[in-house]
Amino acid sequence: MWIIKYLVLIGILAIHFFISSCSNLIETSITEWEVENDSFVSDLLISDIDLTVVDDSLYVAVASRVDGIVANGVVTQYKLTDFGWEVEGDSGFTAGNSTELNQFYWENELYVSGVQGTVSSGTPFLYTYDGFNWEDNIGSGVSSEIISGATFLTYNGTLYSVYRYSNDLFIKSQNATFGDWTFIQDDPFQDDPIVDYVSEFHVNINSVADSTTSSIWVAYRDEDVNGELSVSLFDLEGDSDNQELIGEQGFSDEGITSPYLTWVNEVLTVSYLNESSGLEIWQHVDSEWERYNDETAITGPITSYQLVSHNDIFYVAYKMTSDENKLVVVIYDDDEWDVVGDVTVSEGTRSGTGLVVGAGTETSGTVSAFDMVVTDDYIYVGYGDVDAGGKAIVKTFER
Repeated sequence: MWIIKYLVLIGILAIHFFISSCSNLIETSITEWEVENDSFVSDLLISDIDLTVVDDSLYVAVASRVDGIVANGVVTQYKLTDFGWEVEGDSGFTAGNSTELNQFYWENELYVSGVQGTVSSGTPFLYTYDGFNWEDNIGSGVSSEIISGATFLTYNGTLYSVYRYSNDLFIKSQNATFGDWTFIQDDPFQDDPIVDYVSEFHVNINSVADSTTSSIWVAYRDEDVNGELSVSLFDLEGDSDNQELIGEQGFSDEGITSPYLTWVNEVLTVSYLNESSGLEIWQHVDSEWERYNDETAITGPITSYQLVSHNDIFYVAYKMTSDENKLVVVIYDDDEWDVVGDVTVSEGTRSGTGLVVGAGTETSGTVSAFDMVVTDDYIYVGYGDVDAGGKAIVKTFER
């Protein structure tokens, strides 16, 4: 009898150990990056990618090159379902050499926008899926010129387009009822831009500071001051010439690239790559620009990055030129930058930029376009895996 009791006790201990081990495995797994749906999103070489989450659903828009030809392209939107990646509209819509993809939700519809044309510039497009087909909603008058940028913003039932033409910045608006685009200035001329001599820019729209009005804010590389950073706003509900420079013109005191603008704790915040290609973050506090944490956030050389503020915490995905050649995701917490996930160096070629996003990194090789979105539960990173034919893949990190 004592032998039976002994065996039962051994069995109970074994079950307890197994459950404990499984629990530890679950805890460990959330520190790793995992391939979403264990498959590639697209089956073609991509030139750009954009991720967004609407009503807890993950959407991925990719611009693909058909047969590798620049002039041939298609933009496809995928939705992650319980059955895997599903294509919206079967085949997407035609858009040759598309770049600067962006998805946004407006008037109860999800839009996909971007620029198509040459490698560096083209004409804007704006499509939405009605459940059966993709519809071209660009309207008339947004721009017939070769432009770059074409950022679309929404506020109070109106759609705005901000774009760069001939190194100048312009803003147009579209009323949802009529669909025609007009300059937001009174009696404008083509040579009457919002901001002059802009080579790179990022725009955002905000109405937190004043609930009765809203402004379009622009962070830009100001060629009027040797490529330094300037920030301006345009009051959408004020006078036609109500433009204001925020702080000093060219307050970065050095040439910059890749400007980005957002708000953290309702504080205007900008970031950029400095002359040594390190990432810096600045905030506008008490009418003065101050470097965030009084130091360069991340040392370079960084080739490209994306900054996301979620619940007033910074997340940065960046592609770095170094011996490792990698894409890294970091979070700023407790006054320091921490890498998200257990970092492992990617395998594969060293001719381009590879990928490192944690121990769950299964796909090796070089990375082309990438994008990141952060929710309360997950961090999503989508990218083009060059060594796998440029296909798009999405990885998740459970927070």
